[in-house]
Amino acid sequence: WHGAASAGGGEVEGEIIVVDVVPDPEHEGKLTFTFTAVEGFVPPASVELATTAAFIGLALGIPLGVYAALRRGTFMSQVVMTGSLLGVSLPNVWLALLFIMFFAVHLGWFPTGGYAPFAQGWWAALTALTLPAVALALTQVGLLARMTRSSMLEILRQAGLQEGRIFDR
Repeated sequence: WHGAASAGGGEVEGEIIVVDVVPDPEHEGKLTFTFTAVEGFVPPASVELATTAAFIGLALGIPLGVYAALRRGTFMSQVVMTGSLLGVSLPNVWLALLFIMFFAVHLGWFPTGGYAPFAQGWWAALTALTLPAVALALTQVGLLARMTRSSMLEILRQAGLQEGRIFDR
């Protein structure tokens, strides 16, 4: 078994420690633990993917929710809310496959798979990360847009009642 952990008691506070656990050949049923400090730690691909997806979710979900709340009842507000419902309802794996088929295979804009760390260059990393990050972020975009719209409408109604105005359009 191989794993990585953050250690607080090493030479450098917060350094990354790799732990190897193997069966001890001299003692049956016992395990040997080997701890090795890692210098120049590069975050794994999953951390880059999760961070990018979270950023996309926040960057799109909140503004779309605010827009839908301020333009309640308009055609574009309905489009945003329908899109958010689809984002929440459709499985990420299915969306990722659709994105690969359309944007990577049909249009050829992105690679169909693989991973390129940012150390190999920003453009290669971003093109490899874009499709999976967007597929993961669409659920969060939908959730954030719906929650932001609901919260904004609640606040606008309270403000309207306190000031004697009605915010229904």
